Parts: sequence; structure tokens; C-alpha cells
Amino acid sequence: MNHHICKSAKRTVAGARVKCYSLLVETKVLSMIVGALAALVMLAFSRTLNAEQITVLKNVNVIDGTGAPAQPNRTIVIEGDRIRSIGSGEAGKPNDAKSIDMHGQTIMPLMINTHGHLGMVKGTASGVSNQTEDNFRHQLLRYQDYGIGAVLSMGTDGPKFAEIREASRSGKWPGADVYSAGNGFGAKDGAPPAAMGFTNILRPDTADEARKEVAAQAPMKPDFYKLWLDDFYGQYPKLIAPEVYGAIIDEAHKHGLRVAAHLYHLKDARGLVADGVDVLAHSIRDGDVDDALLADMKKHNTAYIPTLSLDDFAFAYADSPAWVNEPFFRAALDPGVFEMITSPDYKAKTRESKAAKMEEEALPIARRNLKKIYDAGILVALGTDSGATPIRVQGFAEHVELELMVQAGLTPLQAIRVATKNGAELLRVSDQHGTLEPGKKANFIVLEKDPSHDINNTQTIRAVWKNGVKVSDGPVRTKPAVQNASEAYTMTRKSASAQELSDYISPSAPIELGRAPRMKVQLIRDGDTKEYAVIFSKGDEAFSGLMEFAEKYHVTSGHFTAIGALSRATLAWFDLQKKMYRKIPINEQVEVLSMIGDFALYQGKPALHTHVAVGHRDGRTSGGHVIEAVVSPTLEVFVTVDPVALEKKYDPETGLTLIDPRSH
Repeated sequence: MNHHICKSAKRTVAGARVKCYSLLVETKVLSMIVGALAALVMLAFSRTLNAEQITVLKNVNVIDGTGAPAQPNRTIVIEGDRIRSIGSGEAGKPNDAKSIDMHGQTIMPLMINTHGHLGMVKGTASGVSNQTEDNFRHQLLRYQDYGIGAVLSMGTDGPKFAEIREASRSGKWPGADVYSAGNGFGAKDGAPPAAMGFTNILRPDTADEARKEVAAQAPMKPDFYKLWLDDFYGQYPKLIAPEVYGAIIDEAHKHGLRVAAHLYHLKDARGLVADGVDVLAHSIRDGDVDDALLADMKKHNTAYIPTLSLDDFAFAYADSPAWVNEPFFRAALDPGVFEMITSPDYKAKTRESKAAKMEEEALPIARRNLKKIYDAGILVALGTDSGATPIRVQGFAEHVELELMVQAGLTPLQAIRVATKNGAELLRVSDQHGTLEPGKKANFIVLEKDPSHDINNTQTIRAVWKNGVKVSDGPVRTKPAVQNASEAYTMTRKSASAQELSDYISPSAPIELGRAPRMKVQLIRDGDTKEYAVIFSKGDEAFSGLMEFAEKYHVTSGHFTAIGALSRATLAWFDLQKKMYRKIPINEQVEVLSMIGDFALYQGKPALHTHVAVGHRDGRTSGGHVIEAVVSPTLEVFVTVDPVALEKKYDPETGLTLIDPRSH
């Protein structure tokens, strides 16, 4: 329109041109006013959104990770992904914030494992062939379930380490954050042994080769370089020479990067520290450290990662430790591992193993050295070597490490500081992570019991929060998982009548696991797309069983059909107005005419959606969403597991979690 007016102005007298110019100015001013108003509206809208992201946790005990005593009965205000304040009472609590009563539970920062391995193990096997996206995702989620917020993967990530790290740290992959020591350095025909699956390790013969290989990785900025200097209890030649590992350290430092060393022997520790190594990534286990080494470590700012659990796991399975049947341990195991470690053959081999006996004898030395090094004021961080072999169980190992550090003489609060604040300092992320303080990330574990009194209470995980949002209910679901992990209290809301609570069920109602003890699974087609037969027997509850199947077999997307019969069931119809399911009880034997469903991920864990049509004895049919399905005599489910993950997002309009294809 303005363009048309100005063209007309060329054919008018000067006065008309002035009017045209005036109209243009007025139009521009009006446009500026409209733009300013729009900006104000957007600002107000943004503030409204931010206000909706404020969460208040009240009546919570806080272990902040600094080593200070637990703070009882605190109120924490979380804004977005940050802690805004930690105080007492209701002071500073926004009026419109979401408030959660923690009922005296304890929170502590997410732990940091500064020595782990990713993707190497799957089932009872170990090797780089297991390093698939699915396996990386599965292990990072497992770490997260156990309260591990970050993992430094020590030298086994191969040439694509930067891609793995970016996928994690950018948020593409859920779970613990990945830090990487890149492509590690070992001895030719020596440690780490290729026979144990370490086939992507660099093995330079000369100092010049080592420098070139360090320089080749430098543009990708590994968080550390990793070198192995060990003979694995005399089983392999220790061929990496001092001039070679000295060149690795020197070249890394020239690029502003750091080096961590796998070691065992006191003599090697002296040489590495003298050459300026940044981290001793295992305990010294063949002799006691002396004042000279402690002074040299302090001089060179050498950090220490004791990995006590590595030695403990080497011999623990010879007998059946008390924890081997505990749900907290078993929830961390891949298929087949429990059967392997409890078999008579495995126990006998462990008892006869020379290496296992040496590690059992080494553990007391490792404990003594940890206490001396910690008391000397040297930075000690938690690490476990979990994920290097199937028996060093990711997630569980980190809690064992805490217990072993306390046995070595650290207090529970000191051990927690090692696992949180010190780890963040080692990774140089302590400005954001490692402690619970205003301005830092709202990343923490919710515990039923206080670990400052008993370190084993870190195993009473009730929730895991990351970036201000609850992302897990922990590995053992004593309080079952819900679909909306931002806390689902819809079933107890004051507006719900007793009749509603009886006739309706929330989309976020608890899923009780463990109700399909006779479920059997057989792989019937392997490949990128897998197919399974999942067979349920009399008394099994199929919905619970399918959830367990999805978790055990790491299902990130899939679909299924089924046929069989049920002795009873609870189906449901979704009421959009109430945002709840109206129950349809089935209290007689029925035939399953059609059962279909799908799997996807919600906040990193499998979520199940299934519908069924059943036939009654008189020919009637009933159908709906499945809440419960008790089998009799059988239900035969055929599951297709797809290679690409599908993710769900919470839809506030319906109260449901819905598949969002754009999220992949």
C-alpha cells in the first residue's frame, strides 16, 4: 500500500507529496508502536513461562556435597534448570510456584564417575563391537537411574569419541553426561589386552609415533588422554617405555590437554608423577605410598582415582556376597550376567584365579594408600572402572565404591564429597555441577534415608533430578514410575471425588512391576530390527510383564500383537474432559480377539501403550485401553523392536504422554 501511494505522489503537486510523506511517517511510527507492543507481550509471555518452571521442594534434608553436615528441613526453590535458593521455612517461596513436600527425605548432588567405560559390555560379552547407539543410550540411562550424573569414559571410545560426547552433552542422548578420554594408548601386544575386547587402542612403538597420535586427537579436545602402564598381574608384557609415555604427557600438555594413567605399581607411579601425569587413574596396590611421592603429587597437582571396587569385584563372586540377590544390584545387570556370576563354574574359576587372589591381597594396601593421599590434601575423585567387564556393574559399582572409601577411613560426608564436588573439580565443571548451591544446576538424588549416618543409604534412591526435572524413579521402583515425571498427583487432587477415584484412573497411575514371574522370551529374528516371542502363563499380568521385557531388552521403540485369553482384566476409556481413564472391569474368562500396542521412550525409559478387544462367552465384545490383563491359560505376544528410538512428550492439554516424531 505504501509503495502505491508513493508512486502516485510523483503525479501530484508538492503539497500532495508532503501528505504522502506524512502518511509514510505515520505508518512507520504505527509499525514501531505495534512492534514494541508485541515485544512487551512476548516478554510478559516469557515471564509467565518462566514462572511456570519454578518448583519448590519443602521439608527436605540437604547434603550439599561440600563436606558440610546435612541441613535439615530446608526449602529449595528451583527456577528452570537452576537452584535459585536454599533456605528455611517459606521465606522466598513464590506464590504461584509448584510445591512438593519431600517429607523429610534427603537430597545430595548427582555423583560423577571419573573412571568408567561406555558401550564395551553387553550381556556377558565385552568388546568394541558392542558400541552401538542403543547400548550407549542404555548404559547412560542406567548410570542416571543410579544417581550418576556424569561419566568420564576412560580411553575406549575409539576414533568417534567426539561424536559420542556431543550426542550426550547436546541432549540428543538422555542419561548421564559423557566426558571422554578419547582413543587411549597401550602397549603393543600388551596391556590393555585385545583378548579382553580392547581392540581400538593406539599402541605406538616410539616417542615420535606417540606424539603424532596425540596431536591427531588434539583438535577434538578430549577431556583427557588415557595411557595404560600395567602388566595385568604378570599376564601381559608391560612394553610401553618411559620415553613413550613421557612423550604422550609432554605432547598433551603442549596442546593444553591432560593425561590420566592406568597403573598398579608404586615404581610406575613415581615415574609418571615425575613426568607430570595429571591423574593416577587407579590405586597404587603393591606398596605403601611415602612422603616423597605425596610431596611430588602435590607439586605436580596430580589427582587420584582409587577404583577400590575394581579389586573387590575381582574376588567377591567367589562366594555369594549378601548383596548379590538384592534388587538394587540385580536391577543393574544385563541379561545373563546373574546366571554367570552365580554359577558353580564361575565361582570355582574365581577361587582358583591367581589374579583374583592378588587383587584380594591388594585391596587393603589400596585402602591405606587412599587414606594417606586424601589426608595429604591431594584431590581424590570417585571412579570405578565400571563397564570395562560385565562383572564391574555400571551404577551399582559407584555405590560400592562409596562404601569401600568409608571402610578405608573416610567419613560418609567425605566420601560423598569425593563422589560429587571433587569429581566436578577434576572435570573442570565445578562452576555448574558437583554441589547444591544457588546458581548451580538442580541435579540431585532423592534418598529415603540420610547417607551421612550410613553410607549405604545412598542406595535408597527414590528419584533422580536433572536440570530441574525429575528424570527417574531410581533403579528399584518402590514408588512405581509415572508417565509424567514432573510428579503426578492427579489421583489425590482435592477436586477428585471418592466416586471418581473409584471409577477413574489417572494416566500417571502407578505401574506395579514384578507381576509376570512365568514370562518367557525367545528371540525369533535377529538384526537391526528384532522380533521376539513373549509368552505369558496362567496368573501373569501382561502389562507389567511387557514393561519388564522392554526394560530388560532395552526397547526404545517397537510394536506388538497378541492372542490368547484372560481370567480378568481392567480396560479403560479416556475421558478428555476429566483427563482420566474411566475403568471398564472384566471379571470373567474372556478370549483376546485382538491386542495391539507400541513402545516408545518417555524421559529415557520405556513407555507402553496398548489396546485390546476381548470376546465374552455370549458373543459380546469389550475393548479399550489396557490397565491390567491377568492371563489364563496363555497369552502369546509377538514383539517387533525397531532400531530407531521414538520419544514421547507430555501433552498438558490432555494429560497424556504422546509420541513426538520430531523429538528424534
